[in-house]
Amino acid sequence: MPNLTFNQKYRRYLNVILSIAIITLISRLSIEPSIFIIGLCGLLISIYQLYSIFQYERGHKSYLLIPTLNDNYYKTSNYFFGTLILAGTLLAVFLMHPAVSYVLLGLCLGIATFLNGVYDLPKGKIETKKDTLFVTGMNDSIHISDIKDIKIKSNSIHLTTVSNSTIRLDNFNIDAQSAFLIYRYLSPYRGLQLTNEGI
Repeated sequence: MPNLTFNQKYRRYLNVILSIAIITLISRLSIEPSIFIIGLCGLLISIYQLYSIFQYERGHKSYLLIPTLNDNYYKTSNYFFGTLILAGTLLAVFLMHPAVSYVLLGLCLGIATFLNGVYDLPKGKIETKKDTLFVTGMNDSIHISDIKDIKIKSNSIHLTTVSNSTIRLDNFNIDAQSAFLIYRYLSPYRGLQLTNEGI
């Protein structure tokens, strides 16, 4: 059996407890389990996403998020589906008179989804861990000592290795502020050469 870190063990126990709680809740409610569990899973995911957003905003994450060209799509999708769920729930109240459990679940899911749009964060990611670097778009992380320089452009990031091969990562939407944050995030690694073009 692989060795598990404290966080992995904690998450595994939490998943077991959460699963038991969900099954217990469903068994006590006189509603269709399959419909309820889908909505409940969506609500739990939305709440976890909000939790992750607030943790990042408070500086409790070790990675850096940077804008991508798809960010507006995700934000708009959360607005759209949040509004759709709320409207559908309210419409069902007047036309179908569903159980209170349905109504509460629909309202909570709609609000949580909409808030994910309000507080949506960039989807690009840069993370350093144990002297390795990972950037969104890479298949695997790369050891920082193997990187010769990093060139930052408005829509892409180029990594040149010590063997003079280039890794190009596209679909970003980097402005001057984002470039500054990247420089600051990677500043502890003095050996890295960072340049920017057209920002």
